[in-house]
This record gives sequence, C-alpha cells and structure tokens, in this order.
Amino acid sequence: LPLVFPPPHTHTGTKVLCTFDQETNGGGSKPCTSYFTSASDTGKLGATATCVWTKPTVLTVVLSSGASLVPGDELTMLRDTISSQDGASGTGGGGTFTVAAP
Repeated sequence: LPLVFPPPHTHTGTKVLCTFDQETNGGGSKPCTSYFTSASDTGKLGATATCVWTKPTVLTVVLSSGASLVPGDELTMLRDTISSQDGASGTGGGGTFTVAAP
C-alpha cells in the first residue's frame, strides 16, 4: 500500500507536497476533494485547490484563494483512492498527517 513518507510539507507557502514511499497510480490533476476527506480539510486548502501528480511518487496540492493551511495543521487522506503503480500492493492511502514547516 502506498504510504505518505515523510509527512506532507509546505514548499513555497502556496503548495503542499505529499511524497509517497513508492510509485503510485496517480496521474493528472483533480480537485483535492478527490483525496482529502472533510470539508474542514478541503476548506483549509482553499475553495478551488487542485491536486496534481507531479511525479508518480509526489502529489502536489496547489493551494487556492482563501487557503488557511499552516504548519501544524492536520490533513486526512481518503482511503482506497491511491494504489501502487504496478497494482501489486492494492489500494491504500488514508491516514492523518501533520503539515510540516518548509
């Protein structure tokens, strides 16, 4: 199961990088509601935040207008939305992560 490792961190103040321990089936760009569970989480990211796979191991969360996310905040990823690229380990994801400082 792909796991976020290390916890997500803000990179430039406008993005959060979620790095996984193996290549995933992620690709393209989706609204962040596809990956994060609660309205509280998605609200912290901004109304139109976008999640973009910049590498098979990196999900980049591009914050949008109204974002209030700060280091120390927690985000919870949806379960069973991400799997390993080769499919060998099935779907995973899920879990709560603390956003680290840059």
